[in-house]
Amino acid sequence: MGTPARIRLVVGATTGLALISLALPPQWSTSWTAWAPPVLLLALSGLILEFVEVPTPYNGTLSVSGVAHVAIILLAPAPWGALVVGVAVLVHQVVIRKEPSKLIFNVANHVATVSVATFAVGLIGPPQELLTSRAVALGYVAAGVAALTYYAVNVGLTTLVVTIATGRRFGYVLRTNNRSTILPDLAAETLGVLLAASVYLMPAWVVLLGLPTAVIARTLQIIRRLERETIEAVETLADSIDDRDPTTYHHSERVSLYALALARAMDVDDGLVDLIGLAARVHDLGKMGVTDAVLMKPGALTAVEADRMHEHPEIGARILRRYQLYQNGAELVRAHHERWDGGGYPDGLAGEKIPLGARIIAVADGFDAMTSDRPYRTGMHPLTAVDELRHGAGSQWDPVAVAHFVRLLTDRAAELPDTVALRRLRQPVPTPVVLDGAGAGPVVLGPPALVEEAS
Repeated sequence: MGTPARIRLVVGATTGLALISLALPPQWSTSWTAWAPPVLLLALSGLILEFVEVPTPYNGTLSVSGVAHVAIILLAPAPWGALVVGVAVLVHQVVIRKEPSKLIFNVANHVATVSVATFAVGLIGPPQELLTSRAVALGYVAAGVAALTYYAVNVGLTTLVVTIATGRRFGYVLRTNNRSTILPDLAAETLGVLLAASVYLMPAWVVLLGLPTAVIARTLQIIRRLERETIEAVETLADSIDDRDPTTYHHSERVSLYALALARAMDVDDGLVDLIGLAARVHDLGKMGVTDAVLMKPGALTAVEADRMHEHPEIGARILRRYQLYQNGAELVRAHHERWDGGGYPDGLAGEKIPLGARIIAVADGFDAMTSDRPYRTGMHPLTAVDELRHGAGSQWDPVAVAHFVRLLTDRAAELPDTVALRRLRQPVPTPVVLDGAGAGPVVLGPPALVEEAS
């Protein structure tokens, strides 16, 4: 995760960039009586649009205030456009009571963005001439420079601070936060160009652009809401499986936390880390197709019952493939019971033919299953489970994944989820007591005996 010092450094650098950008020499000028009334009206509109926020996956938000901001870039000479936008953003941040560091960053980000975009457009020529001239090509160039520069600087600075705050890679945060909204976002900025052109050519028609702006804002909200609701719905289904049996309560949630910690310890790609967390959270979804009589049987399963239990990875994968957000994760769910030696199910994959994400989930799943109570046995002591992981490395589990997980569990400085098993693991281990059994040899009191996992 990013340290507060590094985040403060980025906020300070962005603020410095904003102040320097305000000193950029104006490339064009016009009478304030011509630009001030529409720009102030646009600033008010942008302020209102700031409150129509859409959350992004990594603790950020976006809005369609870019419609007003891009129009201001094409209407107000430097540095006035940047100052007006900065004040509007400041008012919004104060009203929503944003914490000081975020408030400063957001204001500085917008001031720098508008200043740089205004300067870039000015290098081509005065916007009024470019947007109203018969030389259409230059108008298109100015429009593209205004929209793309605004998008690139604003999104780039935001992605940078989120990258440092979350410890993720820049490119991954950029893709994740913008992949489903880049087209509506650019469409909003294109509307900003049309808005500026309308102010110059047909002011009375400006009001008509309010409707498409509202449609874009609503579209962005729906996209994010559908993504969030899809994940919540699938996770609720998965949790209902765990809730059927009190001994597996929160099992999938714990497996997801263990798998995420292991994936990060193995330094896998950020995209795969999130995919692993998503898939691990619902890895047992297919057990909805297994009856309670089999799922909660206190004794050993018959061959027929075992076959039925072995179907749950396929069932889960088949369900998940119906959802776009889970299509890639479906293969990890299907393969999470494969074994390194090829003796697993459902496809008998072996070694590196098993997807890496599935191998990581399998280790996390195995540890949580061994340390949790089940209808047919009590949970192992975590130390015993660690020994079992070591013994199964190279046969049941990927030896590299096991080595990383064991290192994580034995490193008291490692960041791990707060679970009963890990709290127990990190307690001081009492010295085993040896008693003389009458005629039966010494009896060692220590961690519970190893009990073979039946599921």
